[in-house]
Amino acid sequence: MAKRRKSSRKKKADSIDIKIIGMIIFSILLAILIYANSGELGAKLNEVLGGMMGVIRYILPIGLFAIAIEMAQNEDDDISYKLIQYSILIICIAIVMSVYQISQGNLEVSGDLSKILKKAYSLGTNNIGGGGIGTLAAVPLVRLLGNLGAVVVSIGVSIMLFAFVFGINISQLIRNIIEHLLVRHEENKQLREERRQERYEEMEVRRAEAMRNRQ
Repeated sequence: MAKRRKSSRKKKADSIDIKIIGMIIFSILLAILIYANSGELGAKLNEVLGGMMGVIRYILPIGLFAIAIEMAQNEDDDISYKLIQYSILIICIAIVMSVYQISQGNLEVSGDLSKILKKAYSLGTNNIGGGGIGTLAAVPLVRLLGNLGAVVVSIGVSIMLFAFVFGINISQLIRNIIEHLLVRHEENKQLREERRQERYEEMEVRRAEAMRNRQ
């Protein structure tokens, strides 16, 4: 029975290792195709991904590589769940980019959605906006919440997903920032007190010298 459990754990660990190695290789290959526009596949991939998500495509391989490294450190995480979270994170960032283009007047929120998406796809291939995917979600959000509301929701969800995907403890991070600010405040307060004391002592020395000179 113990041998079975040990064998099961070993198989699970081997499966995770294979997935992690596969993700690392895939992320490196994707980076070569996207950044170097390598070969016919790279050119076509840049066009399609650009049209779908705009300039956001450049962070795809970076995120996949980071997820693989994070998974290697914490093997209990579900890789499929991580990839789903990362996909939603990418979409949220693309939405922010698309909302920005809407606010700049490069995209409309009224009219035929298919025409809006075609224009967004065209802009995305030129590294402008969040492509078709970002615009598809941005248009109804802007119609419902306005530009500012859509940005706030998208950024809020992006921050939460970023923390989940890369294992960042937001509450601990906030506590650390607050503690750092409090420490800096106390240090500045102490420094001001020391400078005040130094000025007071200098004034006392000058006053004593003035008294001696008068005598």
